[in-house]
Amino acid sequence: MILLFSSRILCYESNLVFIKKMSEALNALGEETRIIELDNDWEKELSEIPYGKYKALIDFNSLLPRMENDDGSPYLDGFDAPFFNYVVDHPMYHHPGITRKIKNNNVLCVDTCHVKYIKDNYPDIKKCVYLPLTGEAPLNETDFSKRKYEILVMATMTDENLIYNDIMKFPKEYQTYMKDICELMMENPYTTQEDVVKAYIKNEGLDVSNKDFPLFMNNICMADKLARYRRREKFVTSLIKEDLPVTLVGNGWENTLKAIPSKRINYVGDVGFNVSYTVMANSKMLVNLSPEFHGGVHDRVYSAMSAGCAVVTDHNDEVEKEFDIGQNIVTYDRGDVFDFTEKVAEVYENAHRMHMIGEEAKKYHKKYDTWEQRMIKFLDLLL
Repeated sequence: MILLFSSRILCYESNLVFIKKMSEALNALGEETRIIELDNDWEKELSEIPYGKYKALIDFNSLLPRMENDDGSPYLDGFDAPFFNYVVDHPMYHHPGITRKIKNNNVLCVDTCHVKYIKDNYPDIKKCVYLPLTGEAPLNETDFSKRKYEILVMATMTDENLIYNDIMKFPKEYQTYMKDICELMMENPYTTQEDVVKAYIKNEGLDVSNKDFPLFMNNICMADKLARYRRREKFVTSLIKEDLPVTLVGNGWENTLKAIPSKRINYVGDVGFNVSYTVMANSKMLVNLSPEFHGGVHDRVYSAMSAGCAVVTDHNDEVEKEFDIGQNIVTYDRGDVFDFTEKVAEVYENAHRMHMIGEEAKKYHKKYDTWEQRMIKFLDLLL
C-alpha cells in the first residue's frame, strides 16, 4: 500500500487535488492507496495509522519529518517504507523538514535546479529526483472558437507592504540582507536564487560556511518572495498597458488594478483548484508566470496544455528540452518584459496559430504527461 498524506494545505488546496489524482492513477496501475488528510487532532490521527511495511509514503511540502514519537524518535522512522517529500517550492522554504535525519528520506522536486540544490546541501537525503506535477484534461472542453476567455493569467499577488511587514520581524542585519538580495535577484533574472546568495555572501564577506548555507537560505527566503511578486506585478502590468483582453485569476491584485485601470481586464479573483481546470478549458490562451523556476515546468502549464490552450511561458532549459517550442508551446525571455508582451501579443493576434498550438499541446499532453505516466515514473523509483 502507498500512503498519501496531507500534513498542510497548499495554495488553493492544490495538494488535495494532487493526492487524489495520484491515488486514482496508482489505483489504475494496480496499486493500493490510502489518502490521509490531517486536521487539527494530529496526534490521534497519526496514532491510528499502523506502523509496518508499506510500499511508499508521500506528502507535499511535508511537516511529517518534524513529528516525533513520545520517546523523541522521528515519527516517520516507525514505517518500513521510503518517505517522499514532494517539495513544490524552492527547498529553502522547507529547510527545517528536509534537514531532519530520517532513515529513508527522499525528495521529489518540480525543478531540476532544486534537485541540484538538495544534492549539494542535504547529504542525508537518500534520493532526490525531478518529477514535475501535471494537469488533468477537462471532462467537458468548450469548442475553441466559443471559449469565453481570450488570455488567461493565473497568478496570486502579495502586496509588498505585507512582505516588508514580515521582513521587519527579523534582526536588522537580516532585514538588510533580504532587501539587498531581492535587488540582486531582480538584476539577475537568469541566475538561481542560491547562486545570487552565494555571490552576495562572498562580496559582503559574511561568515557563512557551506554547512550553514541552507539555514542562511531559509532565513532570507523572504527576499525570494519579494522578488517573485515584484517581477510578477511588472509582467502583468505590461499586459494591462498593452490593452490586451486578459482574464486575471488569483487573489491580491486589487491595488495593482486600481493603479492602472483597464476596461479589458476581467479580474476574477480566487477560484478553487478544481475550478481552475474548468476555467482553462474555457480559455484560448494561458500566460504562465512561474514562481521563479529556473529548470522546471509549473503544473498549470500541463493543465492548460491538456485543455488545448496555447501556452506562453518563461524559457528555461527544461522547457526547451521537453517541448517543441513554437509548435506546442511558446516561450518568452524571463528577463525581458518587452519580449514577454511581444510574444503574448504575437500569439493572440494570430487566431489560427493560437488554435494550432493548443491542439498540438493537447496531443502532447495525452501522449506524455498524464497522471498515470507520472506515477509509472514514480513507481520506477521504488524498484
